Amino acid sequence: MSIHFINPVADALRPENFGPVRVTPLMPNFAACIEGVDLSADLPDEVKAKLRDAWLRFGVIFFRGQRKLSPDAQIEVARIFGQPDLGSHMVEKAKPGVDLITIDEKRPPLTNLWHSDNTFNAKPSMGTMIQIQTCPAVGGNTGWSCTRKAYECLSEPMKRRSARLSTVTNARSERFPIAIPFAVDAVAEKV
Repeated sequence: MSIHFINPVADALRPENFGPVRVTPLMPNFAACIEGVDLSADLPDEVKAKLRDAWLRFGVIFFRGQRKLSPDAQIEVARIFGQPDLGSHMVEKAKPGVDLITIDEKRPPLTNLWHSDNTFNAKPSMGTMIQIQTCPAVGGNTGWSCTRKAYECLSEPMKRRSARLSTVTNARSERFPIAIPFAVDAVAEKV
């Protein structure tokens, strides 16, 4: 257990462990940028395995300089990381499994608050894949956090206490004031 949030990079996260994929850690033990991979190409199984491993180990990965993926291609890329779900029932679809989120003067964001995508579902999404088409000149910020990293930094008594807790999440927001509740167990082993 560490009392520090910034620890040395774990051996398993060293960039050389992900060859032939080029991985640049953005923070020690959390978030990385992947370079030299064209997601629109037919990727070898070895590269797909390294991408999935990088995602599972870093929690969030970024791919810069990619070509625009069609909805079908986006589903194929998502399959590298797991079985895609149907996405959110609260937004427009490019196709089943590919949410289309447009934010402009007429369509403000569904939420401007901290949230975790689709945790209100009976079976929450394992992750979210975002493909930004047009980035605004101002705003458009998105942040990520890592509950696994936060859990690792807890004291042993706090870990034992959290193992007995569960959460209830809902789809309530300022745009949808009626909550759609779903209970989700969040035991320490799943964090």
